[in-house]
Amino acid sequence: MIFNSNRLLRSSFVSASRVERVADALARVWAVLHFNRSEFLMPVPSGSSSPTVRRLLRDQARDAIRDAILRGDFQPGEQLDDAELQKWLGVSRSPIRNALIQLQEERLVVIAAQSKTRVFSPDIEDVEEGMQTLGSLVGGVVRVVVPLLTKQWREEFIALIERAVAAVQLRDPNAHLSAGREFHEELFRACPNSTLAALAGRTSTTVLFHLQATLDRRTPNWSLLESSWLRTRRGFELGDNVLAQLALEEQFRLPSSERSWAPANWD
Repeated sequence: MIFNSNRLLRSSFVSASRVERVADALARVWAVLHFNRSEFLMPVPSGSSSPTVRRLLRDQARDAIRDAILRGDFQPGEQLDDAELQKWLGVSRSPIRNALIQLQEERLVVIAAQSKTRVFSPDIEDVEEGMQTLGSLVGGVVRVVVPLLTKQWREEFIALIERAVAAVQLRDPNAHLSAGREFHEELFRACPNSTLAALAGRTSTTVLFHLQATLDRRTPNWSLLESSWLRTRRGFELGDNVLAQLALEEQFRLPSSERSWAPANWD
């Protein structure tokens, strides 16, 4: 359709400027009506439903080495050779070095001079300080999570706590460590505060590795653990987040006004 401004001159008193304004407005309307959106939209590749998530080689190498350490494939104190890691993972030296730097920040490896790297070998202070750090974070997660639990979810947590209690009563450190790890993982998944959950998760990974590495040298205070788990269960049963928080913090030997527990025994 072509708009002719001469048709608008139906009386002699209509000024030329007004005609021009009306014609310009009609032209804009015509442009809108004939606007082809397909010419301005970003083309999307055919057959593509969602973007592909690509992970950096550094992150892949870090996760693979971390998993090997946590499985016990690499033992505490064992030297990690860059060339062997490159050959194993099929990546260049740069991603390996960056991965090891991150794992050092997680206190899973120690990087020495001349690129010598060893799996972290924790001592008493590493374990006890790590326990208190983790206790502070786990207590915060419990404080947030417990009020949000449904009846079914609460029962699932209580079942996990029962596993830990059974391991304590059997005086089985491996079973107790496994039960504690499962309880923590479920707890962190339930936490709506993603920052707190991520921080607690990373700390838990490190501390549980340190505990695993020292199982043959450290005897837990089983009385403390049994008391703590039973009180934690009571807190979950009642939906009392403060009771559950204080009970779990006691397990990690955070200072308490109620009772002072003896530390674990070290050989």
